Amino acid sequence: MGEETRCVDAVARVTGAAVYSQDVIVPEMLFAQILRPPSYGATLSSVDWSVAEQMSGVVQVVETDGTYALLAESDEEGELAARVVQAQWQEQSGQPSRWDMPALLKDSAQEPFVTQDEGDLEQGLALADGILEATYYIPYITIAPMEPRAAVARWDGDRLTVWAGGQRPFGLRSELASHFELEESHVRVLATEIGGGFGGKSIYPVAEEAAKLARAAGRPVRVAYSRNEETTLSTFRPAALIEIKSGFTTDGRIVAWEARANHAGERVMIGRRGSMTPYDTPHAFSEVSRSDSPLRSGSYRSLGGAVNHFAREVHIDEIAAATGIDPVELRLKNMVEPRFRRVIEVAAERFGWSGAATPSSRGRGIAIGLDVGSYSATAVQLEVQGSEVGGSEVKVERVAATLDCGLTVNPDGARNQMEGGIVMGMGTALYEAIDFEGGRLLNPGFARYRVPRSNNAPHIEVDLVGDPETPSTGAGEPGIVPIAPAISNAIFDLTGERHRELPIQRHLR
Repeated sequence: MGEETRCVDAVARVTGAAVYSQDVIVPEMLFAQILRPPSYGATLSSVDWSVAEQMSGVVQVVETDGTYALLAESDEEGELAARVVQAQWQEQSGQPSRWDMPALLKDSAQEPFVTQDEGDLEQGLALADGILEATYYIPYITIAPMEPRAAVARWDGDRLTVWAGGQRPFGLRSELASHFELEESHVRVLATEIGGGFGGKSIYPVAEEAAKLARAAGRPVRVAYSRNEETTLSTFRPAALIEIKSGFTTDGRIVAWEARANHAGERVMIGRRGSMTPYDTPHAFSEVSRSDSPLRSGSYRSLGGAVNHFAREVHIDEIAAATGIDPVELRLKNMVEPRFRRVIEVAAERFGWSGAATPSSRGRGIAIGLDVGSYSATAVQLEVQGSEVGGSEVKVERVAATLDCGLTVNPDGARNQMEGGIVMGMGTALYEAIDFEGGRLLNPGFARYRVPRSNNAPHIEVDLVGDPETPSTGAGEPGIVPIAPAISNAIFDLTGERHRELPIQRHLR
């Protein structure tokens, strides 16, 4: 407890010995190529399999329970046959595009849920020397896992075995038992390694598809998403529009805070995390609503936490700039929670923060975060450079991060989680956004959907400052929460250009 311990499966992962869902091969297995609609909401009008059925390796065409598929002896033979299937689709018209989202989020807001209501806003604004109003927009993003989903299913009489890399093997077993009207004791889910989940692989539809096809074929069947299918058929972190109005005094005291967040999707619960201001503001009101969503929204690392923190922590920096106060000083002036104060102070000290009002042309930014019961702070140093293909490119050079997750069971593991969250959050801050129009994704593959790569990774320092007498809390999500606002704040500090919309790289001048 508290000692540095290497992950027990680290060697297997880096040497290729670990078994992921895409690796599973069982005797007599068939490879499925499922007919997928070309756009969201499209319905199949007609299909002609006649040419595909005559091709080498094609064993069977299956049409069952809304699933239409070719089954072949190999992936390659199935892919070739799928190219000659003649399918006619009825597509929906008038679907929203990514450019419609800010207006759609605002106009369709519903089911408001108040997460914070303290004092009297009108009274607080009357006490303010300055009032600041701003709107922040965050687009849909995908989890972009290294491994697309895959599943293999085999029936032995009325018993079902499924190999799947999902995050909820027991939940998946219950879902399969319910769908096929089986006792749960007759369903076995073998959980493989998960090549990137981040909440998105809680939903695992390929397992049900594989089981349906295996039952129809009388042989084990493998269903594996391509990269484009993984992106298109997955859920997305919801787009969000967040409006903040604050009142503050000339010496930097925040006396009023009003935040209204609209998150796309069916569940208002996704948007609640991180919606309350942690600053010592006597008059504060926070509300979260859900809005209509043209894409299927779902879980993503920190749920709505990183989104809400982006808006709040950029707005805090805007107050600092308006009052001419150093961003670290302003945060400490308005913070009474000792654990928050500790992570801010340690991060600033590790970073070598020297007080100065922004913009200072130094390219430095800071932000704080609270998620899954853990406190974090992140300080960033960056440059904006001219890229080889024209335009400007943000280069994050250094990150100093602090984590208070109480008792740290394995410090090495906690640092790894923070580092991974920071790099992942850099992607959401700088590059990542799902583009869609007419019910189709425009960038489902990595050729057009950019994620951070090895040469984008900065030098990262992580300090663990949790009290060993405090019960342990999560380390997997706090790292992603403050990195995007810290980057936005650093760009303002360097250039004087404020970015309230992500991803920032698209909007650099």
